[in-house]
Amino acid sequence: MVSLSQRLFRLLCFKEPRWPHKDRSETFQANFKSTNLYFQRLGNQVDFRDKTVLDVGCGSGSACLYIAQQGARQVVGIDINATALAEAQERLAKNYSDLADRVTYTLISQPKQLGDQKFDIILSKDSFEHIDNPKQYLECLEEYVADDGIIIIGFGPLWKSPWGPHITYMTRFPWVHLLFSERTIMQVRLRMINPADKAETYAQVAGGLNQMTLKKFNSILKESNLEPVYFKTNVHDKPLAKVFDVLRRIPGCEEYFTFNLYSIWRLKTARKENATVPSAVTSSSAH
Repeated sequence: MVSLSQRLFRLLCFKEPRWPHKDRSETFQANFKSTNLYFQRLGNQVDFRDKTVLDVGCGSGSACLYIAQQGARQVVGIDINATALAEAQERLAKNYSDLADRVTYTLISQPKQLGDQKFDIILSKDSFEHIDNPKQYLECLEEYVADDGIIIIGFGPLWKSPWGPHITYMTRFPWVHLLFSERTIMQVRLRMINPADKAETYAQVAGGLNQMTLKKFNSILKESNLEPVYFKTNVHDKPLAKVFDVLRRIPGCEEYFTFNLYSIWRLKTARKENATVPSAVTSSSAH
């Protein structure tokens, strides 16, 4: 039986899901282009030249190739998606063979399987909101960053922002996940997307969502052994970003009008020993 709330939510959805229709080659090219934009949103402050880099959740490997082209000495991409890594490896061999001696893709579930190597730069690109246990995940990244290295974390949308649940393929109505229950949205999603998909929670959908809010992110980082070198929110070239940046300053509105964040972190212990900016960062702009 379809409940009233499900009927109301269905009225806010498209008649048919709006999946992006791109082949794998187009998807890779789009991801490669977005990688350049990603580092622009970090103020173009990251210097990859002659650095060792770990890309956690590398997917199709586009960021790894981009970083290698920027002069990185070694780039290791890890992911749990065997299909994506196989495609990345094939593309590396066929189209980017000149980078093959500096780029490696590895199928592992967590960085701890890498061994004892330390990296100058660790990248968590567009994935922090998908991690099952973000606190444990961050602790693991800390173990693999060099004493004078950096950890880059950038992602969006944040959970309480207008499109936090990543369901714009169903509806563009803002804050719909705060107006309707998880059960209501999951039941409608089940009927719209695939009856065989038995996901009952946001965490169970492909990719998973940990409902990462700005408050939760700040709390996790505050308890970590990291301090900010660079931190900015609502980084986008659309005018709406500037509007949101004003609205988020209204008391009680910050969570609802902060849709992304881009940040660079370093070990606190490293600062005690060396107060200079890490060599992978061209200049500091912590907020």
